[in-house]
Order: sequence, then structure tokens, then C-alpha cells
Amino acid sequence: MDPRDQKFLESGQGRIKLDIALERYFSGEVFDEELRNRYERYLKSRIRPMMERLIEEENMELLTRTAKLGWLQTELIDSFITMAADRGRIGAMTFLLHWKEQNSSFEDEEFPF
Repeated sequence: MDPRDQKFLESGQGRIKLDIALERYFSGEVFDEELRNRYERYLKSRIRPMMERLIEEENMELLTRTAKLGWLQTELIDSFITMAADRGRIGAMTFLLHWKEQNSSFEDEEFPF
């Protein structure tokens, strides 16, 4: 087992686990399917801290890959857009706005009269 995987499994520190999960899951390396599923479950359960990290770093590659995986839930997208705007991360904000526009419809929105 890769030492990073062992550290992920043993660590109780969220930041370390998130770092390793992001690195390993999106690395493209081939490794045990059970471990890959564990990384995926962890990342999905920590979507807010993961998105916070990707927005802060303006990691457009991983933002795009996360969106393509279908992990950007429509009910959370506005909070991610606000987070990016508040932090001055224009690239991330633009990406998220564009993603929202392409993946939601006005039928989902309520407009008071």
C-alpha cells in the first residue's frame, strides 16, 4: 500500500485527509478499487471544504473535473459562487456561474411577483 494511502486511513486530521484524497483520487493513478471508492465517498462527504480549497486555489482543472463528475449539487452552487466572489476568485466564480447557467433552468427558480 502506498504510504499516502496508509496515512489517509490512519489520520484523524481533516486537512491531511483532504489533501491526500484530492491528490490520490484525481491523480489518474490506478489503484485498488475499494480504496478509490473510499476516497470518492470521503470527498463527496466533504464537498464544502473541498470546494473551499479548489476555489481558494482557483484550481480550474479540479473544479471542472468535480463538475463533470456531477458532484456540484444545485442547492449548494449559490454558496460556492458567493464564496468565490467574497474571496475575489474571479476565475472560479465565472466557472461556477457558467456551470450553473448550463445545468439549471429557470423552471427551478422561484420569482416573486
